[in-house]
Amino acid sequence: MTKPLNFETNRRHFELPEQIEAILNRCRSCEYPKTRQDLIKLAMGSTDEDTFEVAYEVPGKGLVTEATVTRCKNGLAVNYPDPYMRRRDPDCMVVADTGETDKLRFDDRFGCSFETLRNDTFEWLISQQLVVTLFTIGAFEAESGQGAMLIAPKNAGFFSAGLADLQGMVPPDSV
Repeated sequence: MTKPLNFETNRRHFELPEQIEAILNRCRSCEYPKTRQDLIKLAMGSTDEDTFEVAYEVPGKGLVTEATVTRCKNGLAVNYPDPYMRRRDPDCMVVADTGETDKLRFDDRFGCSFETLRNDTFEWLISQQLVVTLFTIGAFEAESGQGAMLIAPKNAGFFSAGLADLQGMVPPDSV
């Protein structure tokens, strides 16, 4: 049996896309939570407070609160103050590639290239403090080598914590 690698310290042994390597190498900081408690702490802004606001500076709008996270007995509760963020939009899916589809294409709906938005998102991530969380996917066990990686802003730790609870977190030192 092969000894697991520590993803945090041995990342070079993993074949990551060039853009992902660039984000992880150039971002302001990068944390690799190891436990659910680490994720809960991140979700609460690394404070002992019972509430935490997830907010971002948006050009032309100022500070915009995306979500409020509240510590609960068994985990976290997240509230999105903007009603639009709380509703399910059945027409939210758009397709960015050029393959065959019966769905609306990104550039047709938004009038610009998806590649531009993708690159802008990568540049924005580079300007952030980030959290990298590894997960199992579907019915695969962690040992199968079939997994996923979430790269998210540190102050949106609630998202990593929720996904870890749903999917199953893989500690970075046991990949």
